[in-house]
Amino acid sequence: MTGSDGTVQLRSSTEEVASYYADAPRELLFPPVTIAEVEAVERKIGRRLPDVLRRIYTEVADGGFGPDGGLVSLREGNRAPRHVSDWPSAVSVHEHDCAAGMPASRFFLTGAGCTMSWPVSLLAIDNPVLLYDCDG
Repeated sequence: MTGSDGTVQLRSSTEEVASYYADAPRELLFPPVTIAEVEAVERKIGRRLPDVLRRIYTEVADGGFGPDGGLVSLREGNRAPRHVSDWPSAVSVHEHDCAAGMPASRFFLTGAGCTMSWPVSLLAIDNPVLLYDCDG
């Protein structure tokens, strides 16, 4: 179905959405990391990642997909096709954010445009995802 403004409108039916995007070009995902690699990152940042993130990184991919620019990578040196620089690394971003005053209990997931980002709280119950805007 097409809207009056020319946009494609899909019902929320999973089958319809999957069928619509079936032929969409996709980039290869970064290979998943091992539990040992997750634990090494957790030691560096001083906190355990939520179980759902551990599963995403070990069962799906090492970031590079998802909202905005995609989830941060746990490995250093991942590079997406046609990108001129490495994908953001969790440890590097965490160290940078902490040096800039971000609490160490927040873990950067992905950018949210301009000066905003989506960190997850590694301290709060149920690990809520927060919207952070460094411009206030």
